[in-house]
Amino acid sequence: MAIVGGCNDYGMEASPATGRMPAVGWVALIGWITRLLTGRRLAQLGTGNVSVSAAFYHGGQWVGGLAVLSEMAKGIGAVWLARYFFQMNRPGNWWR
Repeated sequence: MAIVGGCNDYGMEASPATGRMPAVGWVALIGWITRLLTGRRLAQLGTGNVSVSAAFYHGGQWVGGLAVLSEMAKGIGAVWLARYFFQMNRPGNWWR
């Protein structure tokens, strides 16, 4: 994966503060899923935006549905990790 002009093949920019990508957000599951199932690179199609909408448009319903599920899993995983590392997983503290 080459980085050109601050962006890599998936259209993601490196963080200006550290020069690295964010820990969870940089994982381009949508791009990977679309490429694996269709052989198409979302960053090179249409607007070049790697998004759930682009996955539906260029990959079809199955690829778009998997893109939605992957984004949901990333969000839920990030919250679970934060709750674990910041001790929010104690009994009785589920909603707070």
